[in-house]
Amino acid sequence: MGSPSPKTLRFQGSIASITVTILVDTSSSHNILQPHLANHLNLPINPISPFQVMVGNGDTIQCTGFCPHVDLTIQSHKFTIPCYLLSIAGADLVLGIAWLQTLGSIVSNFSVPCMTFTHDHTLITLLESTNLPPTQLPTHNFSTSYTMMPLPPYTS
Repeated sequence: MGSPSPKTLRFQGSIASITVTILVDTSSSHNILQPHLANHLNLPINPISPFQVMVGNGDTIQCTGFCPHVDLTIQSHKFTIPCYLLSIAGADLVLGIAWLQTLGSIVSNFSVPCMTFTHDHTLITLLESTNLPPTQLPTHNFSTSYTMMPLPPYTS
């Protein structure tokens, strides 16, 4: 397990009725959702042309699924985001640059830690969740590597 880095913030949120751990990661190019959550929630999954993702030990896996519209709630604020499906360690959902770019100007204060931005004409401040367990923080950029670990099937 690692410590959060200055490039990440962790939040608790929900997709449908399921509580999820969210990692906002400025070094991740895309949004990533655990495949078992997408399956458990019966989210529409679009097949995509498979592409290789390098994992932490140098092996590669294929990403073959994409959820174009994942409805997410973070601290009472609702977002709809597209996500690639990959089993990564450390979070149920990673929000990367693909999501951050949709927010426009963002002020992040990593000493609090929090982030402030405008969404749907409303100024929003998300405070990092302090009650989350330590996270093994992988590198999420598709051009670099992922830390992968097998995850058990989701049960509610």
